[in-house]
Amino acid sequence: MSNAGRVVYATISTPRSRMIDRTPIQVNVLEAKTQLSRLLDRTEAGEDVIIARAGRPVVRLVPITTGAPDAPRVLGALEGKGWIADDFDAPLDEGFLFTPSADDQRDR
Repeated sequence: MSNAGRVVYATISTPRSRMIDRTPIQVNVLEAKTQLSRLLDRTEAGEDVIIARAGRPVVRLVPITTGAPDAPRVLGALEGKGWIADDFDAPLDEGFLFTPSADDQRDR
């Protein structure tokens, strides 16, 4: 049995040990406003939290996964990874850009 798309209705005070599967919890807007810090803690712990308005899911809180933000930048790390054509700044050919004439506008 798949749990895809399944929502577990729970309150913020539900102990983590009682949550058997990894389905997201759903809370209403008022509860999310008053318990935002706890929701953030649960999200950082890996849980998905859905915030609903009038019982209809509106927003999903999920943890942000990023690379090492404190890693130092290395000058020249992308050297040799790209190229620029020798004539990139040469003038364009006369017919390269299409400018519609009055006749072209009438056909539309």
